[in-house]
Amino acid sequence: FSFFPTKVLTTAEGGIVTTDDEQVYRKSQLIRNHGKNPELGNRMTELGNNLRISEVTALLGVNQMRKAAEIVRERQRTAGFYDRELPKVAGVRPLELGGNVTSGYYKYVAYLDEDLDRAQVKRLMKERHGVSLTGEVYVDLCHTEPLWERFTYCGKQRAADGSVVSHRWPGCPCDQPEAGFPGSEYIAKHHICLPLYPGLTEAEAAYVVGSLDQTLRELRPAGRS
Repeated sequence: FSFFPTKVLTTAEGGIVTTDDEQVYRKSQLIRNHGKNPELGNRMTELGNNLRISEVTALLGVNQMRKAAEIVRERQRTAGFYDRELPKVAGVRPLELGGNVTSGYYKYVAYLDEDLDRAQVKRLMKERHGVSLTGEVYVDLCHTEPLWERFTYCGKQRAADGSVVSHRWPGCPCDQPEAGFPGSEYIAKHHICLPLYPGLTEAEAAYVVGSLDQTLRELRPAGRS
């Protein structure tokens, strides 16, 4: 789990590994400290790195854990308000959670109608209403990153000239780049994330929804509801 500053719980940076497997726990301890094994005189027995967080940031994390339930409740209250109010706004719909799912609401995701320009919506929300829709998920998808032109998700590796060096699965979909990843591409193109953080009041959340409604009314084609 990440403890990046924007996460539900934070230590300013770093993260945590949780496991009920003793071997995974022991190996994680080695990896976070350059792979050094204290049982063997701190000789490096694993490929590790300096992945330790400082005592100061760890203390911040301990304090965050004490407030975790309260922090999550605040986020859930704001998300509940958005859930109730957003369906009243034409041109946008909230992400629906699956059954038996309880969310800590790291982000509040909503989808714009396909004929709305996401960048334009974000620009107008900021310029005219002072609302930043910056907490998006990911716009640059993994399979479009330069690295993955050489190393794709299936294990195919390309040489500098583009020829295939190795391939794990013959007939892999990677050989059909036109197929793409339509689900991920749709989300990246059409999603926005509404402001969501501890201390956000209901009045402020109402302002966000009202501003979004006004923006979409302005951009919506004439005669559409």
